Amino acid sequence: MSARRGGPGRFRWPWRRRGHIAREVDEELAFHLEMREKALVESGMAPGEARERALWEFGDVEKVRRSMRRTDGRIERVRRWIIVFEEPVQDARFALRSFRTDRSSLLLVGAVLALAIAAGNTTFSVISGVLLRSLPYQEAERLVNVRVTPREMEYTPGEGATLAAPVVELASSTRAFAGTAYLTSNGSAVLTGPVEPQRVESAWQVEPAFFAVMGAAPLLGRILVASDAQEGARVGVISHRTWRTRLGGRPDVLGQVLRLDDEPFEVVGVMPPGFEFPNEAEVWRPAAPLDPVEVASERVQGGHWFIGRLAEGVALEGARGLLDTGIGAAATERPSLARWRANLQPLRDDLVGPVERPLWLLLGAVALVLLMACVNVGAVLLARGVARRRELATRLSLGASRARVARQLVAESVVLTAASGAVGLLVTLWAVPAVARTLADDIPRAAEIGIDGRVLSVAVLASLLTGVIAGLLPLLHLSLQSPHEALKDGGVGSGTMGWRVRFLEGSVALQVAFGLVVVSVACILLWNFVRLTRLELGFEADRVTAAQIHFSAARYASLESQQAFLDAVLERAKALPGVEAAALSDGFPFRGGGVGTAEVDGVSTPERPIAVWNTSVTPDYFRVMGISLVRGRLASDAGGREAVVNEAFVRRLLPDGEPLGRRFEPPGSDELWTVVGVVTDTRQQDLRAPPPPQVYLPFTPSGRDFTPYQLFVRHVEPSADAAPDLDAVTRSVDPTFVPDRVVSLRDNVFETVAQERLYGLMLGAFATLALLIAALGAFGLGNFAVRRQTRELGIRLALGESAVRLQSAVVTRLFVVVAAGVVLGLGVATVALPLLRLALPELEPWQPTLLLLPVCLFLVTGIAAAIGPARRAGRVDPIRTLQAE
Repeated sequence: MSARRGGPGRFRWPWRRRGHIAREVDEELAFHLEMREKALVESGMAPGEARERALWEFGDVEKVRRSMRRTDGRIERVRRWIIVFEEPVQDARFALRSFRTDRSSLLLVGAVLALAIAAGNTTFSVISGVLLRSLPYQEAERLVNVRVTPREMEYTPGEGATLAAPVVELASSTRAFAGTAYLTSNGSAVLTGPVEPQRVESAWQVEPAFFAVMGAAPLLGRILVASDAQEGARVGVISHRTWRTRLGGRPDVLGQVLRLDDEPFEVVGVMPPGFEFPNEAEVWRPAAPLDPVEVASERVQGGHWFIGRLAEGVALEGARGLLDTGIGAAATERPSLARWRANLQPLRDDLVGPVERPLWLLLGAVALVLLMACVNVGAVLLARGVARRRELATRLSLGASRARVARQLVAESVVLTAASGAVGLLVTLWAVPAVARTLADDIPRAAEIGIDGRVLSVAVLASLLTGVIAGLLPLLHLSLQSPHEALKDGGVGSGTMGWRVRFLEGSVALQVAFGLVVVSVACILLWNFVRLTRLELGFEADRVTAAQIHFSAARYASLESQQAFLDAVLERAKALPGVEAAALSDGFPFRGGGVGTAEVDGVSTPERPIAVWNTSVTPDYFRVMGISLVRGRLASDAGGREAVVNEAFVRRLLPDGEPLGRRFEPPGSDELWTVVGVVTDTRQQDLRAPPPPQVYLPFTPSGRDFTPYQLFVRHVEPSADAAPDLDAVTRSVDPTFVPDRVVSLRDNVFETVAQERLYGLMLGAFATLALLIAALGAFGLGNFAVRRQTRELGIRLALGESAVRLQSAVVTRLFVVVAAGVVLGLGVATVALPLLRLALPELEPWQPTLLLLPVCLFLVTGIAAAIGPARRAGRVDPIRTLQAE
């Protein structure tokens, strides 16, 4: 077969394609026929006769052509398999053998790269499950949360919802929605029936249209229908998780009668996996129609969701405008409606909006760490290429093509990154479930975090990109290497590397700069978390334990029965050994409470009403919580309409004159109350916001079945576990009663900053990894510099220069590189860190002094990384070095 032809410099695939084979076979046949015809002509035969004789001697040309094409095709396929598979396998084997000389350093670099890849994979799995995966509802993009609030209240996505009954009716009738439904939280409840009593943390009463609005179909049975609410049917739908875990997945679950807080209901349906809206709901029962009294009162109700499905062709802004127009039109007949505002938020944004920007920030930080790892691996491979420059030059001089040597260098990069990627994937398989369990209580949709095809694809792609990026530096070195100069040079220890050395130093500086940015962000977030935990709360959270009490409407239907139970529980809690004081309240710090507007002396609050928080408490509440009385006295529980307010209430609503004796209408009340005392401000609603105006009224049960009450107990000494004591107290009054939850007030305060702690710890882990990568880069650069200058160091020692001076020079050179990276990182951080507040608007302004810690960390790291190479420089043996040269 003839050799392949092609002009010099023309690009050719490493194998022949079908068209090339056909063309070459035709050329081959034409060549043979031409040569035979020429020979016959030279022997005296006429040209025409010579042509016919050549064809006759050759035989069936078409048959030969087909045979040659098939043969060449088989040969080319074998050759292609050899190129595609055998040569890479050979390159991989050679790479593994070559790694033996630098086994320890490559293992360390590979391990760090594996951790970086695992961190990136894990972070992306969180983002994929929480942000990228669509909600498990039909046309979820058309679902919105309607939160109706007084116009003076700021709306924050993710805070759940409140509603006012008149506006619910208006929204239900507007053409902006194809369907609407309201939901009422029952909180947690005790589930009994054919199973042992178990506490259900999230039970809801829903308008029967709820499932149709959500576009959800049951897995078993049916969903709720309108007749269920109209006829007061005792039916309910349970979640798939409740069916599987609490009822054992029994096939005869339909028709079973369960009891929720002693209220029986028949299971008529089981929802499919993944449908647990809202708040990981386990039971849905029909809600009664809106009470006309509630409609007339226009009271703001907490613990509610109001869900709407946008009509076809109606955008979010259009729906908001239609609803505001409806409220304005209705306000002409009922002027009081003008104080309401409808806030429409896409359901997805309302669920994950508060965590979206922080999660993308985490992904950006881990991307920087992964980029640092890529540069680190590339620098290590470049240093190995420089050290092997004579070997590579010898191979080029012996006839190896640059493409062949380049494939070998790429193979080394791919083998290292592929091994690191495989280890990183194994770490990811372990880390993702652990992270999902850890985040279960801190971010929404944590149950959907897992490893799926998207996460695996990104993991593989990240490993491949890492290999490509890491392999670019050795290829750049190869492309600029001259075999003649490399062979003439005396090796690594003799020649100057020029741009290669500067490139390695620049890569270390770049790693330090990226690492400084990541560590700076981590320091700011950790500082923000520490700052929040050290804020003045206005109350003493230590030594206080709270138990939440939620009544069953079936067993405690009357106010008298609720009051009797609470009084008995309070007296027995006070009698517990080691208890200093006990109190009851209908509010819980950082977990909600009543909110509305107040009127002072019968006059409505100014042009812009002020939101006021309302809490009912027993007299000892202030003693238990450690809230100080500023002036006046505490309200008595003798039935008089006396109230205590905080200093913020006085500043905002009573700025002039003496507050004591002033009369006002608290939120949700039409009667006048008298201010008898002023107490200090407390941060009972949000650590990130200043204390709001607060009203404290004498404690009385409200009678609503969804209202939880709190029993607070202050211990004389810190108690390791007060839950058994409070559980025993409630059971001593009612053996069947179980508190919803018992929690230390200090733990509750820390739960309010759980997300800040989570972001700070995750970025702290990334920052630690970034610091380690920068340290490895500096250490590798120092080792390379000493190895490159071995002959020079030996000569200088032989001429009498002290080892201490040489060691000082190594440390100084490496310190300068790290310091340059620190300066570059400070410049990037100065520009980037103010943008951090775009991702986390709740961050307080940070002080520039916070950058001192990252700067000191990296400078100390640079000095520590230089110690090993400096000691190696001081131990160079001049005699052996000169003999080797």
